[in-house]
Amino acid sequence: MTFKILHFADVHLDISFAGMGFPLEVARRYRESLRGAVKRLMDLALEEAVSCVTVGGDLYEQERFTADTGNFLAEQFTRLDSVPVFIVPGNHDPLVPDSIYKQVKWPENVTIFQHPKLEPYPLNEAVVLWGLAHPSPSWRGKPLENFHVPDERIHILLLHGSDMSNVPAGKVTHAPFLPEQIRKAGFRFALLGHYHQGRLTPEGNPFMAYPGSPEPLAFGETGLHGAVLLEVTGSTVQAHPISTQTYQSVREQVDVSQLTNRDAVLTKIQEALEDKAGERVLAQVTLVGTRHPDVIWDMALFNENLPKNFLHIFLEDETLPAFPLEDLKEEKTVRGEFVRKLLDDIEKASDDQKEVFKDALTYGLFAFEKKEIFADN
Repeated sequence: MTFKILHFADVHLDISFAGMGFPLEVARRYRESLRGAVKRLMDLALEEAVSCVTVGGDLYEQERFTADTGNFLAEQFTRLDSVPVFIVPGNHDPLVPDSIYKQVKWPENVTIFQHPKLEPYPLNEAVVLWGLAHPSPSWRGKPLENFHVPDERIHILLLHGSDMSNVPAGKVTHAPFLPEQIRKAGFRFALLGHYHQGRLTPEGNPFMAYPGSPEPLAFGETGLHGAVLLEVTGSTVQAHPISTQTYQSVREQVDVSQLTNRDAVLTKIQEALEDKAGERVLAQVTLVGTRHPDVIWDMALFNENLPKNFLHIFLEDETLPAFPLEDLKEEKTVRGEFVRKLLDDIEKASDDQKEVFKDALTYGLFAFEKKEIFADN
């Protein structure tokens, strides 16, 4: 008889989307879509007649959660009746004193791991699930260090943690481990959370899986978003990825180096997006290259004229003025010192401030050349 586990993670209910530049209404709609993802996952568990459900952490946002969210989750898990649900709190939903996990009256089928040390939970006579809780948002424990399962049963690891052999760019690491530690510890499979782009490792014969967030949560989060169905039949363990996403995330770069007027820039932005459109598509367009000195650079105009048939488009400016900056910064002159200072400011600035420093660099170099400056307004 096959023992079936439906695994998902990283729903991030009540997320703010503050870093994505969403209008308030778009952020609200997207947050609601994450509740829809939970409902679809419960539907999937019932359709597949799974033996249990596992949640790999970051189910919600501790800093923003509402009682309504807790009651919603309890209601959804109740739909599964006697099907067990196992949850490991992660770094965004840690098991702190005011955690939703401690405030809500959960149905009897829900088990929440309580300690920052791996604990076993027998699923049947042959299969054992191991999990732990992140006790704080900043916990950096190493759960697999000096650990080994005690017997020859099939041991499954449920962990919110970071595969240090393949860390996504910019991702903060928590509960770090290496894939070989999973094997060395005696686990047959690891059901994971923390990385939002799903992947099974290794591809041919996987022994660990990130299901990905059920929906993309940031620009550039392409790839698998959904769940993993793990089937244990006798001594055989097989994993099957399942997509649940209803939104798409795309990222495009537009090089403006050869463009000499702002209408040409706008046209090139529109061309980059023309085959990507959709009411459920999030797009990030990054402008790169060097701006021609004749172009009146008007980000407000570009934003106003973006295609309308997207859920949201975030336009990012990483261009630099078309001056020989590498040569200029070597000058032992006031202009050279000015360029060195502004390039350093741009490197260190937040995203909101980069544009200010880039404009200062452009206008300053124009001033050194006594060239007329046109403000955007």
